Amino acid sequence: MCSSLVPSDKMNHAVQRKDWQSLHMLSYYSDLYDPLGTIFVELAGIQKLILKRSPHMRLDRIDFDILRVLQEDARIANKELAARVGVAPSTCLERVRRLVRGGAIRGYRTEVDPRVLGIGLQAMMAIRLLQHARVSFEQLERELLALPEVVSVYLLTGAQDLLVHVAVRDVEHLRDLLQQMTARGDVAHVETSLVFEVARAQTLPNYRE
Repeated sequence: MCSSLVPSDKMNHAVQRKDWQSLHMLSYYSDLYDPLGTIFVELAGIQKLILKRSPHMRLDRIDFDILRVLQEDARIANKELAARVGVAPSTCLERVRRLVRGGAIRGYRTEVDPRVLGIGLQAMMAIRLLQHARVSFEQLERELLALPEVVSVYLLTGAQDLLVHVAVRDVEHLRDLLQQMTARGDVAHVETSLVFEVARAQTLPNYRE
């Protein structure tokens, strides 16, 4: 196992020989490089590339513009996205692929009206764990997200340890879920607040631009 950046002499040599396949692969590896490094591993004689995903991958103004537009409309056509950010469609597509590979884009999701799924009530559960509870946040996260009612889980500082967003059919369903939460051996207290309305910004703030 080693950490490596594609050397420029190999890139230049491929250009001089007009070895387009090698040039494409070298460009691919070089494009994936980030400050934490690229790791190559040999497994059963097959070389595989593993990218260390970094929240601090190198981004420029065009990358930030792409991220902003995609947050506003994830279904936008690549041609229109390219026009919005001022680059060629092929360049735009490669930049989007790089952002996905580097972990800057975590995925694309469809926002569904909860009512069509029979969700009539949402709530936030503030959970305080027992002082000596021997459980990790990763384990709790897995166990809570395995429940169909749980939408998201937040680890907190302060009086409460966790904030859990849940979606249920009705008040009776919420009461049953609350009893399930309080019955856990690692939970000391649960405080539930009903959600009447949800509003959120389309894009995240950017402090690196």
